[in-house]
Amino acid sequence: MNVPRGGAGGVARSDLAFPGAWSKPLQGSHMLFTIELLDLREGVIFAQLRCCSHIVIEVDCMELVDLWNSRSNTRSVVAPILKNLGN
Repeated sequence: MNVPRGGAGGVARSDLAFPGAWSKPLQGSHMLFTIELLDLREGVIFAQLRCCSHIVIEVDCMELVDLWNSRSNTRSVVAPILKNLGN
C-alpha cells in the first residue's frame, strides 16, 4: 500500500539570534492544501512553544492565504483550525 507522504519544516530567526529549526514528516493526505494547512499549524505551535511574540509565516498556497485573510467570516471546514491559530 502506497501511503501519501509530505513534510513540514521551518526556521526561526531574528536579527540577533537563531532560536531553532524543525522538520516533521506528514503522512496520509493526497491533498497538498491539507499538507500546507498542517505545516502552518506546526509552525505556529513551534513559535508558541518558544514564546515568540511576533512571527511571519510564508506559505506557497494561495488558497490557504485567502482563507487565513478571511478566517473570521468563512464557512470553510478548515476555518476552526485557522481561527484557533490566530488567537
